[in-house]
Amino acid sequence: MARRSRILRTFTPTPEQPTRLDTTTLQEGLAQLLYSGARMGHLLTPAGVHPWVDLIAPRAAGDTPYGGSRAIAAEEIVTTAIAAVGGTHGQAMEILLQIAPGTSGLSLSERREMCADIFGISVETFVKTDKYEKGIMRILLMEIYRILAARGRMA
Repeated sequence: MARRSRILRTFTPTPEQPTRLDTTTLQEGLAQLLYSGARMGHLLTPAGVHPWVDLIAPRAAGDTPYGGSRAIAAEEIVTTAIAAVGGTHGQAMEILLQIAPGTSGLSLSERREMCADIFGISVETFVKTDKYEKGIMRILLMEIYRILAARGRMA
């Protein structure tokens, strides 16, 4: 939880902020989604939107701070990236980010267990082996990067 809080404090978007992102900032934002989820409902907060939304769907002039349409856009970017990956990796991504049916509200531990079952491995192996959770999230990061680059948002 401390890691999540640190990341939330380090990214505070402003209207003057450049529209280009670096992969480190994008990776930190994606890591937050393991805890919060990536569905539109997870991306909306009482104060407005999850910082991930500000990262990948920044507010334009005239937008409200509540950002429902931006949360939809952020979810669409993630789901498009997952669909591009597909297969068991895509299935694991959907589970980890609470996009798969029946996963919303499950703890990260429960979702990791579901993913480990897909690959027929232990939860410990899924979490600690670079080939699994870390590798899967890295693949997702690069797909999101590709989408954002095509839209002119990456450095």
